[in-house]
Amino acid sequence: MKKYFCSLCIILLPWVLGACQTTGDPRQGGLFGWSEDKARDRQRGLQQELNDSTRAAEQEKAKTAEAQSRQSALQTEVNRLQGQLEKMLDENQHLEAELSAMLRTKQLKSEDLMRARAHLAENERVRKAARDAAKNGQTKPLAAVSLVEQQNQRLQKEILFLLER
Repeated sequence: MKKYFCSLCIILLPWVLGACQTTGDPRQGGLFGWSEDKARDRQRGLQQELNDSTRAAEQEKAKTAEAQSRQSALQTEVNRLQGQLEKMLDENQHLEAELSAMLRTKQLKSEDLMRARAHLAENERVRKAARDAAKNGQTKPLAAVSLVEQQNQRLQKEILFLLER
């Protein structure tokens, strides 16, 4: 019986060894299941994954740097526009004071007086809206600058109109 068992083991051993799946992963397969060629293929695959991941990370870093650069440029533009808005508001306040002084010193018809007072009231609303918008960031600074600039032009026209009277 012992001979029979030994013979059977000798006959089955090549079949068992041949039936084992080979792998390139040293954590799998043991002594007879490991293949150097598969290990090289596995290493190449892992290296490719690493290269792809590195390339993707570099692309993301580039996108982040570009976005930060755009944000910086936009912030610079916002700061410039806010400075411009402050200058326009200062000019607006000067024009309002000039128009108010004209109303006190010049003899005006009642219709001219009413129109000038309406301009002053509108001017106060525009200036408050522009300051609030700039402070709260509710609108684009360019829109606030444009709004105040238009209001300043209206005040200048009104002052010129009243000077001609």
